[in-house]
Amino acid sequence: MTRTVLLPAAAAALLLAGCTGDPVNPATVCPQGLILADAGEATIFREGPGRDLTDISAQIRIADVVVDCKRDRRLVTVDLQIAISAERGPANRSGRQDVGYFVAVVDPDGNIMNRQSFNVAFAWPENRVRVGTVEDIEPRIRVDSPEKAPSYQIWVGLQLDEEQLRWNRSGGGTRR
Repeated sequence: MTRTVLLPAAAAALLLAGCTGDPVNPATVCPQGLILADAGEATIFREGPGRDLTDISAQIRIADVVVDCKRDRRLVTVDLQIAISAERGPANRSGRQDVGYFVAVVDPDGNIMNRQSFNVAFAWPENRVRVGTVEDIEPRIRVDSPEKAPSYQIWVGLQLDEEQLRWNRSGGGTRR
């Protein structure tokens, strides 16, 4: 997989652009991109025991996943664009937050064929509370025939610790 981080201003343009590429309808050769429900957002608290609004360092959310494909005989190259937004919380004094996320390619039987982790660093200018980025990943999927590509899935999620996962599952997440 290759990775390119785009400027936040380009994020909106990419998300509005939609799918282009292969002259064959991309929906017929692309796997489905999915944001995992329990890992689509993260509330990051400052160190210590507090867990109310004043203890939030950042709220991170995978806002969108856009999939486009190019195919070869037995290889589908996916252009995966992942829009990630970050909101600075009152406990964030540094104006920065590092966040991990993952991309997994899943075969038609539900087996994870490939999983990679990535990091993104957010920095808030003094006058901003929200920032965002679009991550560009290019997973390649070997298939018996390109027609089988739509039966594959690409899972995208944030790297959560057990406390963050419990928080999301309890309904504590932002769910915007």
